[in-house]
Amino acid sequence: MQTIVQQLGELFLQAVPTVLIILLFYINLRTVFFKPLLAVMAERDARTVGAQKASEAAQAAAAEKVKQYQEALRQARGRYTRSRRRPQKTA
Repeated sequence: MQTIVQQLGELFLQAVPTVLIILLFYINLRTVFFKPLLAVMAERDARTVGAQKASEAAQAAAAEKVKQYQEALRQARGRYTRSRRRPQKTA
C-alpha cells in the first residue's frame, strides 16, 4: 500500500508542469483569441439586429404608402364613377 501511495505522489508531481502549461495555454487563448472573437461576434449581432429593425421600419413605411396609394386610387375611381353617372348638361 505504501508503494502505491508513493507512486501516486510521484505521478502527481510529474503532472504539475503539464497542468501549469495547460492552464497558461488556456489563459493565453482566452485573452488573445476568445475575448476579441466574442467582441466581434457581439458587434456583428448588434449590427444584424439594427439592420433587421431598419428593415421592419422600411416595410412598415412601404405598407403605409401602399395603403395611401390604394385610398387615393379608390377616391379617384369614385370621382370618375360619380362624374360618369351625372347627366351631362349641354349648352
